[in-house]
Amino acid sequence: MLPPLLLDVQSHHLIFDMCAAPGSKTAQLLELIQSHHMNILHRPNTEIPKGVVIANDADPKRAFMLTHQMNRLNTANIVITNHYAQFFPDLKYIDFHKGDDVRVRYDRIVCDVPCSSDAAIRKIPQKWAKWSTKDG
Repeated sequence: MLPPLLLDVQSHHLIFDMCAAPGSKTAQLLELIQSHHMNILHRPNTEIPKGVVIANDADPKRAFMLTHQMNRLNTANIVITNHYAQFFPDLKYIDFHKGDDVRVRYDRIVCDVPCSSDAAIRKIPQKWAKWSTKDG
């Protein structure tokens, strides 16, 4: 739970959480966006902050679980995607002032990849029998 605290999240930031499920850090990021909006900028809680978290997970079941968890927060500041983070597509938007497509740039990126449990091999020697390079 430390990474979000070290990111200096502000209420206008666009944050990409690459491996978001189950959603604890994602929820924390959303709370930091709201906290900055209310406590630092002294805005009312009836006003929606401009910041957004794009929460991604490659596994469809985990992405579904993430969606379920985030529904409890009742916020409009999240987009949940289901894509391999290493192949995540460039997102673009139309800049109406310039008239061209502009590539989305993130203010913060969180990449807390799923654990491979390599350290568990020391504690559970039976894991060696099934281990392969794919598990690394």
